[in-house]
Amino acid sequence: MNIKRKHIIFLLFILIGFKGFSQIKNAKISYKVKINTTIDSLSNLSPEREKLFKMIFNEINTINMELIYFDGISVFKEIPQIFISKKQESFHKLAKTVARNSDIFYTNLGANTSSVYRNFEGINFLISSDFIYKWELINEKKLVGDFECYKALTIYTYKDRKGNLKKVPIVAWYTSKLPIPLGPKNYVGLPGLILELEEGDNAIVFYATKIQLNLKDMQEINFPKDVKSVTQEEFDKITKISYNGFFNMN
Repeated sequence: MNIKRKHIIFLLFILIGFKGFSQIKNAKISYKVKINTTIDSLSNLSPEREKLFKMIFNEINTINMELIYFDGISVFKEIPQIFISKKQESFHKLAKTVARNSDIFYTNLGANTSSVYRNFEGINFLISSDFIYKWELINEKKLVGDFECYKALTIYTYKDRKGNLKKVPIVAWYTSKLPIPLGPKNYVGLPGLILELEEGDNAIVFYATKIQLNLKDMQEINFPKDVKSVTQEEFDKITKISYNGFFNMN
């Protein structure tokens, strides 16, 4: 199939999706998190570190996320848990860090922007950018729950604290039966809801467990206040300056 024909089919897919999308006023989708790294791959670690990583992997399995959509705005965040001790809470935060899942993600479909709410060095930031993902649609499908899903690929590119460019492969499975162009975190822009997403080679996997549409008691989504609003480029500079300053002191 040539590129022009692919684009025509993709545009038809989008137009069909928008018709159904207009009928979905709001949505609430629950996701679980797991890690695809096997326990066997830890066999080269010391017994103490192997035990620690097994505990972290098990804790990752307790993470419950929620994607809420209302009137063109969405938020993806963890469902709060009750901890029996500060130690358990701290360990859970460690598991979220390993799963790269400590932030809150907002999307404004009308403005084609996504924002990340993150605390860095005691300051709350709202880091905003345009939709950045260029998806490659793959003619491959599988069932995720009761939904037939299609495969899509993209690359998540970011800069670490040293300013080095990092690339993370992303595999998404989306369904055109639920034509909401949303998914976990800020992975958006596909012609259907992402029901399963693999992030990275040693994949962190998000998978939908419950889908609720057009709820009567859904409330408006508000962006956080009392934050420092920056672009992704501005935030990258802040983290790089902080990193360089820390090591220049030592």
